[in-house]
Amino acid sequence: MSNLNSIMHVIMVEDMSRAITFYQTVFGLELRFRSDQWSVLNDAGSQIGLHAGGKGERIKTWLSFQMEDVHSACECIKDAGGAIEQEPQHREGEPVILATALDTEGNEIMLTQQIH
Repeated sequence: MSNLNSIMHVIMVEDMSRAITFYQTVFGLELRFRSDQWSVLNDAGSQIGLHAGGKGERIKTWLSFQMEDVHSACECIKDAGGAIEQEPQHREGEPVILATALDTEGNEIMLTQQIH
């Protein structure tokens, strides 16, 4: 029998305040805990841990956010100081539109939108 309470995806950040602002602004995540070394944001039962010590380097996180509108999300990412690495596109054989972005800390994240 498992005692699992939750699953958290942890990413490294160089500037905690900047990273928190980015994830709150772009994805509407709720700040649950904050310190200079460790912060936790969540939404819909998912948690993201932000750990200090990042160097601003590009890091592939495999973190993916499913959005209602990927194109609008990409604009919001740019407005919040992130960057779009791969513009939204429908990939053959997959039921999603996919985009790849960088947060303000250099972390690579994916955005998907279900195609109905």
